[in-house]
Amino acid sequence: MNVRTARLAGALIVVAWAVVQLEGRRPRSRRAGNRGGDLEIERKFVVADVPADLGDYPGEAIEQGYLALDGDVELRVRRKDGSDSVLTVKAGKGKSRVEQEFELDAPAFESLWPFTVGRRLRKIRHRIPGEGGLTLELDSYLGWLRGLFTVEIEFPTLEASRDFQPPKWVGKEVTDDPSYKNQALAQRQGAARAKRAFRLRIDERVSVDIARIATAQIDEVLDRLEGRTDEELGKAVHESRKSLKRLRAVARLARAEIGTKDYRRANATFRDAGRRLSGARDAQVLIQAFDALAERYPAELGAARLGEFRSRLVGEYESLGGNITAGSALFVEIAGDLRKASARVEKWSFKHSGFRAVAPGLGTAYRDGRGAYRVALRDPTPEHLHDWRKRVKDLWYSVQLLEAAAPKRMDKLAGSAHKLSELLGDDHDLVVLGEHVERYRDAFPDEASAALLRGAAERRRMELQVRAFGMGDELYSKRPRAFVREVERGWRKHGGRR
Repeated sequence: MNVRTARLAGALIVVAWAVVQLEGRRPRSRRAGNRGGDLEIERKFVVADVPADLGDYPGEAIEQGYLALDGDVELRVRRKDGSDSVLTVKAGKGKSRVEQEFELDAPAFESLWPFTVGRRLRKIRHRIPGEGGLTLELDSYLGWLRGLFTVEIEFPTLEASRDFQPPKWVGKEVTDDPSYKNQALAQRQGAARAKRAFRLRIDERVSVDIARIATAQIDEVLDRLEGRTDEELGKAVHESRKSLKRLRAVARLARAEIGTKDYRRANATFRDAGRRLSGARDAQVLIQAFDALAERYPAELGAARLGEFRSRLVGEYESLGGNITAGSALFVEIAGDLRKASARVEKWSFKHSGFRAVAPGLGTAYRDGRGAYRVALRDPTPEHLHDWRKRVKDLWYSVQLLEAAAPKRMDKLAGSAHKLSELLGDDHDLVVLGEHVERYRDAFPDEASAALLRGAAERRRMELQVRAFGMGDELYSKRPRAFVREVERGWRKHGGRR
């Protein structure tokens, strides 16, 4: 069964479910003054200038997703302000459409919402009183559609619709433009996210796809730092750092093609941006490491008096977090650097268009990781373990990019590399936590409390290292050349270019 058939089958199941569930339930009337009953008479405009007094009209948060779309017929679910939910059936186009709504309880909405993946949008709606008793519904779109404002007006009659004269702040009419229908906007947002997927496509030239992925990751960071994703600031910074790490991995994978000079410049830009965003997140990780340790060893640490030490960690986090604010000069500077980097990425040149463009980079990622594993195994110092972790992440990102070579096997390999990087990351966090124990010696009432915490951290590190070395032995069991050849065979088997 292909994807389109599967989606159609899923949509039919959803519609059948809705019919059964809503059988006998009275539809909710939204237009008592509309002589057409369930006929929606509406015009839509793009907003030219947002009214200066928009804040005087309370906003209503709306999230909606589409269950099924078939030409001019749509089935959607909508939730307002996180509670009031409806299922809506619409049919027709232009100024006059048929619309029917049914109220949904919370469980019904939650059961349907997963079917709308890739066809969702979020917006804030302000209702502005107009002349003649009309209401102008101004929608401010969120997420990847941020910056778009539209206004819709519903009319009691077609005559009223024809006679309507919009205020000066209302711009171009888009009633008959299908690209401004909410269903089209929802799909546009879904397509924007899919376009940024961190995967090389088997049917695309690798040289082209590398640039697509790199610029898409840069766009992800810009959207977050410039507030277009509606994420909490801490999460936006954390996700931005992850994208910057992916960018470094993309540059490493393509290093043999783009050349050492371009690689070093890109790597330095992405590395420095990540470091500038790291402070508050690193401090937060230490608090999480401390809490996890206390939860794992309650008997050992229950007798220690560690409250003041934890308060110092929290204070450090709050101090660093206060330096990162939305719209800060730091964000503006990083965004400027990334825009310049994006322009340079567009100029990257490649000798090869297929797998050969990334084969050397993949081999280096595996070879360096294998070497770092052996060094750490012989001498497990914090420095060697941390270096190994960075090389494991290189492999993890490279395998993610090349998933199309053998989806199941590569997905499993990526999962193993990710888990290994987490184990080594937890080990590193405990090393840093130990350094903070020394830094904040005066936070402990006695040496015994500090010793208990250090002992618990070392015990946990030993457990993590045993698991990590076991996984490393399995992950790096192949010779680098054999590993690369195996991935290349899968790539070519699935139709990828050599």
